[in-house]
Parts: sequence; structure tokens; C-alpha cells
Amino acid sequence: MPRLILPSSIISTDKDLSIYGHEAHYLINVLRLREGDEIQIIDDSGRLHKGEIRLVKKKEVIVKLIETEDTNTEPELHLILIQAILKGEKMDFIIQKSTELGVREIYPIITSRTIVRETAREERWKRIAKEAVRQCGRTEVPLIHKPVLFEYLLESTNQQLLPLPPISQGFIFYESAQKGLKEMASKIQSSKNISLIVGPEGGFARDEVEKAISKGFIPVSLGPRILRAETATVVALSLLQFLYGDIG
Repeated sequence: MPRLILPSSIISTDKDLSIYGHEAHYLINVLRLREGDEIQIIDDSGRLHKGEIRLVKKKEVIVKLIETEDTNTEPELHLILIQAILKGEKMDFIIQKSTELGVREIYPIITSRTIVRETAREERWKRIAKEAVRQCGRTEVPLIHKPVLFEYLLESTNQQLLPLPPISQGFIFYESAQKGLKEMASKIQSSKNISLIVGPEGGFARDEVEKAISKGFIPVSLGPRILRAETATVVALSLLQFLYGDIG
């Protein structure tokens, strides 16, 4: 069933809902919905509204809300991804897949080996995340922060910027690490707040890894094979959700 994400401020259960703009275009021209078709609407408070289309105009869709229920498909694990910016579609792919895998926050970072030093794709990333939420059935769109230098992020003492986790809750994936996540996980108590750092195509510089370690992050390997940066992120998030979250 088609699904939209709308702010709760425009939704009232005692009157019909008027949908304009991009969302109306999506219903009319992309999905080609007509009167009588059913849709679902998720609001920013996590409620799921089931509705029926009453009227389709040129740029507006009128929906009658039939049923409202509280729903929550968000993982208990608060997973923060600190991701070195990758080129073009690779970063788009990571935004999409990390959203599907339940990441709550994404910090794009610039490292010493990051090829992309500046970007104007923040709004695009937010749209991709929103589309991924609509597709996978989540009720919250992950928070995507502004790109920041990795060194500044680690040095920051501003808890609103990043609450750096204690050593049992932070990992940095590094190809030269001596132990894998499975080995480290057996020694770590279950956690509901984990930060994960993944590097760029060329990997981290040694001094960046050492700095992260000094801030409490544990270096771990993903095994003997060299993975593409975007593959490493998906694998790492999947493993963490399996070990600490709701996958499997």
C-alpha cells in the first residue's frame, strides 16, 4: 500500500486531509492513484493513519482518514553512523541502506584521504533518507548532520554535536585491526547506544585511528578480504544490528 510521511500538525482525524506539493505529485503522477485507492500516512509522532482518496485534482489530493493507530518500527538500538563522504552515488547508496538498517543519525565526515572535500548534496541525502523510510516502513527519518572535519568531530566537547560514547559503545572499522567485531562483541555487554566510524575509499590514516582510539573507539576488522567502502558500511551496520539490535 502506498505510504506518505507527513507532519502531525496538518493531520486531523475529524476532517479530510488535503495533500499538496511534492507529495501530491507523487500520488497523482508517479503512483497514478485515483479516487477510492487506499494509502497509509505516517506522521512525525509515529502514528500510522489509513486513508482513502476521495478526490484527485490537478495539484491536490483529498484523503479521508479511516483509522489511526500507534505504531513503532524503530529499533531500540540508537545507532549513529559516522561516515567519510564517498563520491557521488556511493554516498547516496549509503544514506539509503543505512536508513533501511535503522541508523538514527548520520555524520558525514571529511578525513585526510577523503576525495570529496565539499558537497552540496545535503538536501539530496535528506530526500533519499525520507524515501527510504517510506519504502522500508520506518516511522522516523534519520537525522543527517552537516559535513564536518573528522578531526574537529573528535576534538569537539560540544555534546550537542556528538555525544562521544564510552569505549564499550564505539567502533572504528580499520583494515589493520587485529580483531574482528565478533571477537570484540563477546567481551562487550549489550548496548543500546553505539557509534560506528567508517572511512573513505583510501581508508583511514594511522593518526586518525589513534585519535579515535584515544576517544574511546575500538578498532575492529571486517575480515581478511578488502571491501569497498560502501560495502563495508552495509556489512558493519548489519552486524551491529544483528548483535545488538533487532535483525535476526
